[in-house]
Amino acid sequence: MTGKSDASDLPLRTRNRSILLVDNKCFLKRHLSTILSKTDITFADAETCSEALRFCQRTATNIVFIDVNIAYVDAKNTATQLRALGPHMEKTALIAVADKLDRHLIAGYLKAGFTAAIRKPIIEASLIQLINKYTSLPAHMTARTPLDDDAIYAIMDTDEDALLNHDIAKEYRTLLKDRYEPLMENFLSASPDLMGELGEAVVCKDAQQIAALTEKLKSVSLIFGAEHVSNTAAKLEILAQDQDLEHASQFFKELHMSFERIHPVLVKQLQKP
Repeated sequence: MTGKSDASDLPLRTRNRSILLVDNKCFLKRHLSTILSKTDITFADAETCSEALRFCQRTATNIVFIDVNIAYVDAKNTATQLRALGPHMEKTALIAVADKLDRHLIAGYLKAGFTAAIRKPIIEASLIQLINKYTSLPAHMTARTPLDDDAIYAIMDTDEDALLNHDIAKEYRTLLKDRYEPLMENFLSASPDLMGELGEAVVCKDAQQIAALTEKLKSVSLIFGAEHVSNTAAKLEILAQDQDLEHASQFFKELHMSFERIHPVLVKQLQKP
Protein backbone atom coordinates (compact mmCIF):
# COMPACT_ATOMS: atom_id res chain seq x y z
CA MET A 1 0.00 0.00 0.00
CA THR A 2 1.41 3.35 -0.97
CA GLY A 3 -1.36 5.42 0.52
CA LYS A 4 -2.25 6.79 -2.92
CA SER A 5 -5.40 5.89 -4.80
CA ASP A 6 -5.67 5.34 -8.50
CA ALA A 7 -8.12 7.75 -10.17
CA SER A 8 -10.42 4.84 -10.96
CA ASP A 9 -10.71 4.07 -7.23
CA LEU A 10 -11.90 7.56 -6.34
CA PRO A 11 -15.63 8.08 -5.76
CA LEU A 12 -17.62 9.34 -8.74
CA ARG A 13 -18.78 12.93 -8.33
CA THR A 14 -22.32 13.54 -9.45
CA ARG A 15 -23.83 16.89 -10.29
CA ASN A 16 -27.45 17.80 -10.88
CA ARG A 17 -26.75 18.36 -14.57
CA SER A 18 -23.52 19.24 -16.29
CA ILE A 19 -21.97 19.80 -19.70
CA LEU A 20 -18.32 19.47 -20.65
CA LEU A 21 -16.76 21.20 -23.65
CA VAL A 22 -13.53 19.91 -25.17
CA ASP A 23 -12.21 22.80 -27.24
CA ASN A 24 -9.21 25.11 -27.30
CA LYS A 25 -11.01 28.05 -28.88
CA CYS A 26 -13.51 30.51 -27.46
CA PHE A 27 -16.32 30.31 -30.07
CA LEU A 28 -18.41 27.52 -28.60
CA LYS A 29 -17.37 28.26 -25.04
CA ARG A 30 -18.93 31.71 -25.28
CA HIS A 31 -22.19 30.32 -26.67
CA LEU A 32 -22.45 27.63 -24.02
CA SER A 33 -21.61 30.01 -21.20
CA THR A 34 -24.30 32.44 -22.32
CA ILE A 35 -26.98 29.77 -22.68
CA LEU A 36 -26.19 27.84 -19.51
CA SER A 37 -25.96 30.97 -17.36
CA LYS A 38 -29.76 31.06 -17.62
CA THR A 39 -30.12 27.50 -16.30
CA ASP A 40 -29.10 25.31 -13.37
CA ILE A 41 -26.74 23.31 -15.60
CA THR A 42 -23.08 23.48 -14.61
CA PHE A 43 -20.44 23.97 -17.28
CA ALA A 44 -16.83 22.86 -17.46
CA ASP A 45 -14.28 22.98 -20.24
CA ALA A 46 -11.14 21.07 -21.18
CA GLU A 47 -8.56 22.06 -23.77
CA THR A 48 -7.32 18.54 -24.46
CA CYS A 49 -8.88 15.12 -24.66
CA SER A 50 -6.69 13.84 -21.83
CA GLU A 51 -8.18 16.54 -19.59
CA ALA A 52 -11.64 15.44 -20.69
CA LEU A 53 -10.90 11.82 -19.85
CA ARG A 54 -9.69 12.77 -16.37
CA PHE A 55 -12.78 14.91 -15.80
CA CYS A 56 -15.26 12.28 -16.97
CA GLN A 57 -13.51 9.56 -15.01
CA ARG A 58 -14.48 11.42 -11.87
CA THR A 59 -17.65 13.30 -12.83
CA ALA A 60 -20.98 12.14 -14.23
CA THR A 61 -21.76 14.43 -17.17
CA ASN A 62 -24.90 14.78 -19.28
CA ILE A 63 -23.30 16.07 -22.48
CA VAL A 64 -19.74 16.25 -23.78
CA PHE A 65 -19.10 18.48 -26.79
CA ILE A 66 -15.84 17.63 -28.58
CA ASP A 67 -14.34 19.85 -31.26
CA VAL A 68 -13.08 17.24 -33.69
CA ASN A 69 -10.88 19.81 -35.45
CA ILE A 70 -8.52 20.39 -32.52
CA ALA A 71 -4.98 19.86 -33.75
CA TYR A 72 -3.26 16.60 -32.78
CA VAL A 73 -6.46 15.12 -31.35
CA ASP A 74 -8.02 11.83 -32.39
CA ALA A 75 -11.61 12.65 -31.53
CA LYS A 76 -12.99 9.26 -32.52
CA ASN A 77 -10.49 7.47 -30.30
CA THR A 78 -11.36 9.86 -27.49
CA ALA A 79 -15.06 9.03 -27.85
CA THR A 80 -14.23 5.33 -27.60
CA GLN A 81 -12.12 5.93 -24.49
CA LEU A 82 -14.84 8.04 -22.88
CA ARG A 83 -17.41 5.29 -23.42
CA ALA A 84 -15.02 2.79 -21.84
CA LEU A 85 -14.68 4.76 -18.60
CA GLY A 86 -17.63 3.02 -17.02
CA PRO A 87 -21.41 2.65 -16.82
CA HIS A 88 -21.82 6.34 -15.95
CA MET A 89 -20.74 7.24 -19.50
CA GLU A 90 -23.22 4.99 -21.29
CA LYS A 91 -26.02 7.58 -21.21
CA THR A 92 -23.79 10.61 -21.73
CA ALA A 93 -24.42 12.35 -25.05
CA LEU A 94 -21.14 12.79 -26.94
CA ILE A 95 -21.52 15.53 -29.54
CA ALA A 96 -18.99 16.00 -32.34
CA VAL A 97 -18.47 19.64 -33.33
CA ALA A 98 -17.02 19.84 -36.84
CA ASP A 99 -16.11 22.31 -39.56
CA LYS A 100 -17.55 19.96 -42.18
CA LEU A 101 -20.28 17.35 -41.97
CA ASP A 102 -21.90 14.99 -44.43
CA ARG A 103 -23.70 11.69 -43.98
CA HIS A 104 -20.48 9.67 -44.32
CA LEU A 105 -18.65 11.75 -41.70
CA ILE A 106 -21.64 11.59 -39.36
CA ALA A 107 -21.80 7.80 -39.77
CA GLY A 108 -18.13 7.60 -38.81
CA TYR A 109 -18.66 9.66 -35.68
CA LEU A 110 -21.68 7.58 -34.65
CA LYS A 111 -19.72 4.36 -35.19
CA ALA A 112 -16.95 5.68 -32.94
CA GLY A 113 -19.38 6.27 -30.09
CA PHE A 114 -20.63 9.80 -30.67
CA THR A 115 -24.34 10.42 -30.14
CA ALA A 116 -24.74 13.23 -32.67
CA ALA A 117 -22.83 15.90 -34.57
CA ILE A 118 -23.25 19.63 -35.11
CA ARG A 119 -21.55 21.79 -37.71
CA LYS A 120 -19.78 25.09 -37.22
CA PRO A 121 -20.50 27.94 -37.09
CA ILE A 122 -22.62 27.22 -34.05
CA ILE A 123 -25.98 28.98 -34.03
CA GLU A 124 -27.49 29.59 -30.60
CA ALA A 125 -30.99 28.41 -31.52
CA SER A 126 -29.63 25.14 -32.93
CA LEU A 127 -27.44 24.66 -29.89
CA ILE A 128 -30.39 25.19 -27.55
CA GLN A 129 -32.38 22.59 -29.47
CA LEU A 130 -29.55 20.06 -29.19
CA ILE A 131 -28.96 20.65 -25.47
CA ASN A 132 -32.68 20.42 -24.79
CA LYS A 133 -32.79 17.03 -26.50
CA TYR A 134 -30.32 15.48 -24.06
CA THR A 135 -30.97 17.49 -20.89
CA SER A 136 -34.10 19.60 -20.73
CA LEU A 137 -33.89 23.38 -20.67
CA PRO A 138 -36.42 25.82 -19.17
CA ALA A 139 -39.59 26.08 -21.23
CA HIS A 140 -39.10 29.77 -22.02
CA MET A 141 -35.81 28.96 -23.77
CA THR A 142 -37.37 26.41 -26.10
CA ALA A 143 -40.77 28.00 -26.68
CA ARG A 144 -41.83 28.36 -30.31
CA THR A 145 -43.60 31.67 -29.83
CA PRO A 146 -42.80 34.28 -32.49
CA LEU A 147 -42.56 38.01 -31.89
CA ASP A 148 -45.75 40.01 -32.33
CA ASP A 149 -46.02 42.57 -35.13
CA ASP A 150 -45.14 45.56 -32.94
CA ALA A 151 -41.92 43.91 -31.80
CA ILE A 152 -41.06 42.94 -35.37
CA TYR A 153 -41.61 46.45 -36.73
CA ALA A 154 -39.49 47.83 -33.89
CA ILE A 155 -36.50 45.98 -35.34
CA MET A 156 -36.17 48.68 -38.01
CA ASP A 157 -35.55 51.24 -35.26
CA THR A 158 -33.03 49.07 -33.44
CA ASP A 159 -29.48 50.35 -33.26
CA GLU A 160 -27.20 48.42 -35.58
CA ASP A 161 -24.83 47.59 -32.73
CA ALA A 162 -27.67 45.71 -31.06
CA LEU A 163 -28.22 43.61 -34.18
CA LEU A 164 -24.58 42.96 -35.04
CA ASN A 165 -22.29 40.87 -32.86
CA HIS A 166 -18.98 42.56 -33.56
CA ASP A 167 -17.02 39.99 -31.54
CA ILE A 168 -18.22 37.13 -33.75
CA ALA A 169 -17.52 39.13 -36.91
CA LYS A 170 -14.03 39.96 -35.68
CA GLU A 171 -13.29 36.32 -34.87
CA TYR A 172 -14.35 35.11 -38.29
CA ARG A 173 -12.56 37.95 -40.07
CA THR A 174 -9.37 36.85 -38.31
CA LEU A 175 -10.04 33.20 -39.10
CA LEU A 176 -10.96 33.66 -42.77
CA LYS A 177 -8.46 36.45 -43.50
CA ASP A 178 -8.52 37.37 -47.23
CA ARG A 179 -11.58 35.20 -47.84
CA TYR A 180 -13.78 37.21 -45.49
CA GLU A 181 -14.68 40.20 -47.68
CA PRO A 182 -15.30 38.18 -50.88
CA LEU A 183 -17.55 35.88 -48.85
CA MET A 184 -19.45 38.88 -47.48
CA GLU A 185 -19.78 40.33 -50.98
CA ASN A 186 -21.23 37.04 -52.26
CA PHE A 187 -23.61 36.88 -49.32
CA LEU A 188 -24.88 40.43 -49.84
CA SER A 189 -25.35 39.76 -53.55
CA ALA A 190 -27.11 36.40 -53.24
CA SER A 191 -29.09 36.79 -50.02
CA PRO A 192 -31.96 38.97 -51.37
CA ASP A 193 -32.85 36.25 -53.88
CA LEU A 194 -32.49 33.62 -51.16
CA MET A 195 -34.90 35.57 -48.96
CA GLY A 196 -37.34 35.78 -51.87
CA GLU A 197 -37.19 32.01 -52.38
CA LEU A 198 -37.65 31.47 -48.67
CA GLY A 199 -40.72 33.70 -48.61
CA GLU A 200 -42.27 31.68 -51.43
CA ALA A 201 -41.50 28.43 -49.60
CA VAL A 202 -43.19 29.75 -46.45
CA VAL A 203 -46.30 30.76 -48.42
CA CYS A 204 -46.40 27.31 -50.04
CA LYS A 205 -45.70 25.61 -46.68
CA ASP A 206 -42.84 23.72 -48.32
CA ALA A 207 -41.06 22.44 -45.21
CA GLN A 208 -38.23 20.78 -47.13
CA GLN A 209 -37.39 23.95 -49.05
CA ILE A 210 -37.68 26.10 -45.93
CA ALA A 211 -35.24 23.84 -44.10
CA ALA A 212 -32.76 23.86 -46.99
CA LEU A 213 -32.78 27.64 -47.42
CA THR A 214 -32.64 28.52 -43.73
CA GLU A 215 -29.77 26.07 -43.24
CA LYS A 216 -27.73 28.15 -45.70
CA LEU A 217 -28.81 31.49 -44.31
CA LYS A 218 -28.25 30.75 -40.62
CA SER A 219 -24.63 29.67 -41.08
CA VAL A 220 -23.38 32.33 -43.47
CA SER A 221 -25.09 35.27 -41.76
CA LEU A 222 -23.49 34.43 -38.42
CA ILE A 223 -20.01 34.76 -39.91
CA PHE A 224 -20.66 38.47 -40.41
CA GLY A 225 -22.08 38.96 -36.94
CA ALA A 226 -25.74 39.02 -38.04
CA GLU A 227 -26.72 37.03 -34.97
CA HIS A 228 -30.41 37.93 -34.96
CA VAL A 229 -30.78 36.89 -38.59
CA SER A 230 -28.91 33.67 -37.91
CA ASN A 231 -30.92 32.71 -34.83
CA THR A 232 -34.27 33.51 -36.42
CA ALA A 233 -33.34 31.48 -39.50
CA ALA A 234 -32.37 28.59 -37.23
CA LYS A 235 -35.72 28.76 -35.41
CA LEU A 236 -37.54 28.66 -38.74
CA GLU A 237 -35.38 25.73 -39.83
CA ILE A 238 -36.29 23.81 -36.67
CA LEU A 239 -39.99 24.38 -37.32
CA ALA A 240 -39.59 23.11 -40.87
CA GLN A 241 -37.64 20.04 -39.78
CA ASP A 242 -40.43 19.21 -37.33
CA GLN A 243 -43.16 19.91 -39.91
CA ASP A 244 -44.53 22.50 -37.48
CA LEU A 245 -45.33 25.47 -39.72
CA GLU A 246 -48.15 27.07 -37.72
CA HIS A 247 -46.05 30.15 -36.90
CA ALA A 248 -43.69 29.96 -39.88
CA SER A 249 -45.03 33.10 -41.56
CA GLN A 250 -44.57 35.18 -38.40
CA PHE A 251 -41.03 33.90 -37.89
CA PHE A 252 -40.31 34.70 -41.53
CA LYS A 253 -41.67 38.21 -41.02
CA GLU A 254 -39.22 38.66 -38.14
CA LEU A 255 -36.40 37.21 -40.22
CA HIS A 256 -37.19 39.43 -43.19
CA MET A 257 -37.36 42.57 -41.05
CA SER A 258 -34.07 41.75 -39.34
CA PHE A 259 -32.45 41.04 -42.70
CA GLU A 260 -33.73 44.33 -44.17
CA ARG A 261 -32.28 46.20 -41.19
CA ILE A 262 -28.90 44.51 -41.24
CA HIS A 263 -28.27 44.29 -45.01
CA PRO A 264 -27.41 48.00 -45.53
CA VAL A 265 -25.24 47.90 -42.40
CA LEU A 266 -23.16 45.08 -43.86
CA VAL A 267 -22.99 46.87 -47.23
CA LYS A 268 -21.63 49.93 -45.44
CA GLN A 269 -19.04 47.79 -43.66
CA LEU A 270 -17.92 46.25 -46.94
CA GLN A 271 -17.46 49.69 -48.47
CA LYS A 272 -15.21 50.92 -45.68
CA PRO A 273 -11.63 51.49 -46.87
